[in-house]
Amino acid sequence: MAHKEVENYSAEEKRIAKNLGLGNFKGLYTITWGDAVDKGRLCDASSIRERIDYLRQHSGEIAVWRTVPPDHKHRWFADTDLSIYNPKIPAHKLILDYYQNFDRLFKKKGDLNKVAVDIIHDLGMKAYHWGDGLFDNSAPPHVLYAGIVPFCKEARLQQENPGICRCDIFGNPHYGVWEYRYPEARQFTIERFIEEINLYDFDGMMLSTRSHCIPATDGELYGYNDVIDKELIKRTKVSFRSPEYKSNENAKEIRRRILGESVTIFLRELREKWPENKELIVGIPRGDYWGPPYGNIFIDWRTWLKEKLVDGLYLGEISGKTLYRNVITPDQYRNFLSDEEAGIGVNPYYYDLEHIYGPECVDAGVKLYVNGDSKSVKRESCGGQYFPRLEMGKDQ
Repeated sequence: MAHKEVENYSAEEKRIAKNLGLGNFKGLYTITWGDAVDKGRLCDASSIRERIDYLRQHSGEIAVWRTVPPDHKHRWFADTDLSIYNPKIPAHKLILDYYQNFDRLFKKKGDLNKVAVDIIHDLGMKAYHWGDGLFDNSAPPHVLYAGIVPFCKEARLQQENPGICRCDIFGNPHYGVWEYRYPEARQFTIERFIEEINLYDFDGMMLSTRSHCIPATDGELYGYNDVIDKELIKRTKVSFRSPEYKSNENAKEIRRRILGESVTIFLRELREKWPENKELIVGIPRGDYWGPPYGNIFIDWRTWLKEKLVDGLYLGEISGKTLYRNVITPDQYRNFLSDEEAGIGVNPYYYDLEHIYGPECVDAGVKLYVNGDSKSVKRESCGGQYFPRLEMGKDQ
């Protein structure tokens, strides 16, 4: 079936795409199945087909399905004892409803993940798995998600060894955000992603770098593990524990680069084991650093392209810090070198598309996709008339 005329491109986007040969760079759509089920949507084959067909009609080429397997990834994540949740508290009830809704759905309808992938293919689109968890390995229940409710699960490796997380200068862990210079962190996550990509007939995976973790409110708060200090001393002769580090801007920037290289090390090993017939793209915010909720971690995307570690980039995948908007106000974030949501440390969107990411991806033979729901993209390409509820998995 032919797609109808593309309506979600501005004239400037069309001009840039034509000049660079970018193709359908807004043809990737994410579907947050868990959010939809909680609201009584996408609970049968008919409603799933209707949703996928809507995306197809809007020039969708790739549907990224946020897989919720019947066992809730129990091999990899330990569930919190649900008895700690009080059904009389609305936020607690949401957690209970999530599990109960899915358990009922799987019992009644079977595994709808396979149904969704089959529908995506039947409608002529590619089906990607939403690979969440690179920086989203959850937290123990004493940590409050969104500042109001205990986390409902935690990665088993982190539960056994909280030191796998990136830490502050005092050794306190940034729960959910792992340091991938630790081989065990890479091994655990690679094995999980390989298992997930092979669960269903996916064409590829969009490796998401969003997180539900509690955001760092200071850009320099985390990233002080011993393995980082060892590498920093090797390159600069300066430890971040030494007095001279505080005034050494060169050492600070090298530490940020070392933090970013950890992801590159992970991607090299992931690519070695990645199925040859499956594509791999990575979602990142625009800007040189990830920013909230992690910190000033360098995004080493040019190396990924140079070494053919990815098949594509997905721009405008923001942090998810809006999940904490009720407990952390914008003025509480400080010392961030980049923050796409706040417009800090980022080029104008059209400049990035035409002069930064577009040419680099074209030269490397790597695909480029743009998150059409990114606030910063919408503000610039649509005149600020559209402010989507990014965390709801729903078009507004």
